[in-house]
Amino acid sequence: ELVQHTNPYYRSSYALVVRSGEFDDVTRLDDPKLKGKSIGVIGGTPPVNRMGELGLIASMKAYAPYQLDPSRKYQTVSAEVIGDLAEKTIDAAILWGPAAGWLAKQSGVAMKVVPLLQEPDRPALTFRIAMGVRMEENDWKRSLNTILRKRRADIEKVLRDYDVPLLEDEGNKLLEPAAP
Repeated sequence: ELVQHTNPYYRSSYALVVRSGEFDDVTRLDDPKLKGKSIGVIGGTPPVNRMGELGLIASMKAYAPYQLDPSRKYQTVSAEVIGDLAEKTIDAAILWGPAAGWLAKQSGVAMKVVPLLQEPDRPALTFRIAMGVRMEENDWKRSLNTILRKRRADIEKVLRDYDVPLLEDEGNKLLEPAAP
């Protein structure tokens, strides 16, 4: 361990992103409707392993995780995937939920973001997010944990404003919004 981590401040999952009206009822990667479809995914990410188990690799469009081409059209690889989905270059996409939610919202095309909550535990498609703190800085870690606890509602509001799929701390269930 190079760092110690704070308490997690949110939990999210990879998500299937589709154009609204297409594949609307698909909630799992093993749905037969996805067979043979061009699905965009960033190479080397956990969903690629799951797609391999399901025989979806042949029609998958893998995007290089790190592109150093300064002339590329999009700022991030995730934005490129969503751009291709909007332009109908691919049929669906699988992205990390926080990127998927915001980019789908900004795409200018009606899209549906479906957190992948019904997949097997391996490979993991859900993750807790925390901050890394140097090993010898225990006071700083305690300070950050206090701030995270006190500002939990503010953090959740920002994440919801950016359409981040939020999960409950345990299990694969979407976190319900806090009552006003």
